[in-house]
Amino acid sequence: MAITRRWIAGAEVDTTGSRTLEFTSYDTDFLVSAFPKSGNYSYRCGGGSFEWGIKAIPATRQIRLGFHVYVNNVATSPLAELCSILAAASAELVLINCSGPALPGLFLRVGGSEKDRDNALFAPSAWYHIGLDVKIDSSAGWVKLYVDGTEKLTFAGNTGNSDIEAIRIGTNDAGYGTDWYFDDIYVDDLAGEGAAAVVPDLRFEFLTPDGNGNYADWDGSDGNQVDNFEQVDEQPHDSDTTYNEAQAADEQDSYTLTTHAVTAGWQINAVIPTAVAKKTNAGVGTLLQMFLRVGSDDDLGDAGEQALGTSYSLVWDRHIVAPDAGAWTQADLDALEVGIEGEGAFS
Repeated sequence: MAITRRWIAGAEVDTTGSRTLEFTSYDTDFLVSAFPKSGNYSYRCGGGSFEWGIKAIPATRQIRLGFHVYVNNVATSPLAELCSILAAASAELVLINCSGPALPGLFLRVGGSEKDRDNALFAPSAWYHIGLDVKIDSSAGWVKLYVDGTEKLTFAGNTGNSDIEAIRIGTNDAGYGTDWYFDDIYVDDLAGEGAAAVVPDLRFEFLTPDGNGNYADWDGSDGNQVDNFEQVDEQPHDSDTTYNEAQAADEQDSYTLTTHAVTAGWQINAVIPTAVAKKTNAGVGTLLQMFLRVGSDDDLGDAGEQALGTSYSLVWDRHIVAPDAGAWTQADLDALEVGIEGEGAFS
């Protein structure tokens, strides 16, 4: 039994292009907005029709989904979708609806039928943390929805007999007349875990390269290996305009980072190095490995060597302990380097 992170999304990596990197598919009106819960950006549904992003995940029967949502106003239509847990071909296993102005609450639907509701939940102009714990089982399944850590909606029993294969954020309805913002989205695979539990409220801050690190093996697009951080510090990323490139396996590059002051009473649960990367030869098995460095300690993390395609994609690796194997501290964050290592075959 293990809890495995399957998805993270917060619109930080590539501003307007984050949808392509963080979602499998999306409606053109599902937008990136400079109105965040954390970091600098969030996703926005603008009150029109069919404004959603979908993320495919490895098939499973048990997950938890967490995100922050800001309700600009209560919906003017009778019901507006907030999020969905999907099986193959976008079949809805679990659906969370937000109601209209007469009943500004939440509705839980399982297998197409309403199972629970809270008629007086959402107030406009406020951020809420939504947590959804779901187990799919034809007799012993459950769905529990938490708002700011408090259980609000629940169902136990037959939740279906199909694998969870995707998550939909935003509305699949034909108009709902309000603005919603989504931030700090994540999905954990809970296959084999026990009973439902409160879904943690996680915030994702985004650090960017700001200096040279300990390693400088990669070749910059400026023709040298000097100040390579300058080739990868832009936000959004600029495709093939500036980049760093490995020429052989085991070459490493690393960069110092901006930092973030951890709010009193909070802790660093994990640091997640990310890269926007591709390979240039489709017929060669080039791989990328992310790592972190603090002081003289390197940590290659758990994701290992990850395959690349010939189009840019988001590569990430979650590190729950610091490179010295201790708990993360503010000092670790302040001294952190992010690293990339070329692996596999090179043409």
